[in-house]
Amino acid sequence: MALVDNAWYVDFGDGSTTGYYGVTAWVTLTTKVCGNIIRQAAAPAVGSERTFICIKSTSGTGATGASEPTWTVTRGAINADTATINWQECTGIAALNGDLTNTPLWSNASIKGQAITLGQVIQNVAGTLILICTVAGTDLGGAEPSWAAYTTAGATTVSGATWVTLGASFAGWSAPHARLGNAITATWGQSGNAFFIASEHAETQASAISYNAPIGTQATPSYFYCVAKTTVPPVSTTTGATISTTGANSITVINPAGNMCGDWDGITFQAGSAANTASISIGNDSRSSTFRNCSFTLNNTSASSQFILPTGASGGSVLLNKCTFTFGSATGQTIVGSLAGQPVTFRGCTFSVGANVPTTLFTPPPPLLFLQGCDLSGFGSGKTLIGTSGINQQTIIQDCKLGASVTVAAAPSSVTQSIYLIRADSSGTNYRHEKYRYEATQTVETTIIRTGGATDGTTSISWKIVTTANSKWVLPFECIPITIWNTSTSAITTLTIYGTTTGGGVPHDDEIWVEIEYLGSSGSPLGTILTTTKASNLAASVAVNNSSDASTWGGGGAGNGFKITVPSFTPGQAGPINIYVKAAKASSTYYIDPRPSISGVPVSKSEILAPGVYANELQGSVARQLILDRGTPF
Repeated sequence: MALVDNAWYVDFGDGSTTGYYGVTAWVTLTTKVCGNIIRQAAAPAVGSERTFICIKSTSGTGATGASEPTWTVTRGAINADTATINWQECTGIAALNGDLTNTPLWSNASIKGQAITLGQVIQNVAGTLILICTVAGTDLGGAEPSWAAYTTAGATTVSGATWVTLGASFAGWSAPHARLGNAITATWGQSGNAFFIASEHAETQASAISYNAPIGTQATPSYFYCVAKTTVPPVSTTTGATISTTGANSITVINPAGNMCGDWDGITFQAGSAANTASISIGNDSRSSTFRNCSFTLNNTSASSQFILPTGASGGSVLLNKCTFTFGSATGQTIVGSLAGQPVTFRGCTFSVGANVPTTLFTPPPPLLFLQGCDLSGFGSGKTLIGTSGINQQTIIQDCKLGASVTVAAAPSSVTQSIYLIRADSSGTNYRHEKYRYEATQTVETTIIRTGGATDGTTSISWKIVTTANSKWVLPFECIPITIWNTSTSAITTLTIYGTTTGGGVPHDDEIWVEIEYLGSSGSPLGTILTTTKASNLAASVAVNNSSDASTWGGGGAGNGFKITVPSFTPGQAGPINIYVKAAKASSTYYIDPRPSISGVPVSKSEILAPGVYANELQGSVARQLILDRGTPF
């Protein structure tokens, strides 16, 4: 039977006089009684810091020896000191840190009648005694032992296993782990446990940190919380705890080999110092991880240092909520994803806290990247948010604050990379939406606009489409869809999209066209697809559904107006009509009015919503044009 614990306490303190270092150190020839807690006197190796509880000396006459014991630091290990003093390893255990809420009772189904492991700490059923297993064995079960006969600290009873009474209670934070890594090693932390890390915790070491214990599953994640020491057990989280390395030593917050699933809150991670290369790896290849109110700092100036996201795609995801990222160098440092990695979401995060703003924020980005409500304002002119990626990569930047003149994305190098910008800008506007693809880019235009065209109620807009040399009929650029809610099942005889171009003349309908998706059957929601382009790549290039248009365009867009007319169609049910503008002529520029003319469907305002959003319209309002996206993972 595994050890049964619910919570662990971790407090490095200031590394000198508080936290673990505030625990009384072992001293020679000193009287001790059962229940006294000490730590090693001689400085232990990093990761071997332990606390020990006296389990032998009931009369007050036991005294420590003339020289410090050679400590065995495994879980529950018993260390002989003198004939009258024994010490048992007890680091981080809830009961000995003042937390009885997270201490199992003898009647716990995992204790009573089960195999008991050395070092297990329990309470009697009444919750009036704390006992530690000093000799492993199988509990006898049956009626509860007569603990009342063993209420004196140091008294021993045998009930299959051997138990020693430690007392009734301990002060808060009396026996904490010095380092988080200690608490999750071997037989200490287990899946589903809470790890309470004191806000004064200032752990540091001149060697790498890698949390690779196999604790925490999707069903039973482990919890790592920065907490104040005022209440035991803690009832809320805070910030202040730091975990740092110096020199060229990296931090791996959940090693890929560890398969750890955890929820982290309020912890600051700082890697490296000076010009050394030291990175921070965040998340795990096979299970989900959540980080809330955490800070990540590359505390070194090496251009090779990085924040590294999961590199394997064996399951799981990473969510970072209200976290901050600070870089130690203005160039080279970046956040690195992997084509084989996991979905990563940054929600309410702030990037580049401080003076150092890297050239590119994500390079390459993870395969699925979502930035929502993030402060990216540190990235301005000369900086790029999303670098190029090889294959299968999609990014959504939604409701974020940008820096002025920042480059949103480097030119995609693959047909499967897509970058979407939704209501993100450097000023007080909320209409900016963009799409970046291998074939073209789509941005919002506020100067070359069609009179009477799309507006968000304040600002008139059009879509600027600039195709690359990679655009062609068999691989066209598809704009963000325009969605109209249609309540009629009558024939729609007029559906027109308006545009203008810098290329001169009316573009053919294999150069720019529209595709319509609607509910064409009353018997099922199977979508019906209607297109205005030619039937195949072998068909002649013509302008059957495209013609000239005399609409007024401001900002120098007049003279090359055109319209795309969709043949009549009849919906089978009320529901959305999705309109996809597609452009295929290489190295061309088009301006599209995203407010279509549709018979029987009035359009008032236009707005961009996040992909997959379920929208409700207020009763009595005019039908609204909802611009949604398809094919994205969020």
